[in-house]
Amino acid sequence: MTLRTLADVRVLLSRLPKGYRAKDTWRHVTKTLDEAAGGGIQPVEVVVALKLVLSMEGIASRQH
Repeated sequence: MTLRTLADVRVLLSRLPKGYRAKDTWRHVTKTLDEAAGGGIQPVEVVVALKLVLSMEGIASRQH
């Protein structure tokens, strides 16, 4: 899945199994996403949070 926008990240999060979405790590990504969407923080903060959680979960990711 290619993530280019905050909306793309939201779609990814919505597709996670409920058990994953309940984890504190994924809830933090959701909170960060909501803050960025509201203009409270820079979108790069979502990238950092997402990459950290993906790494912690052992999921490979690529950056373009």
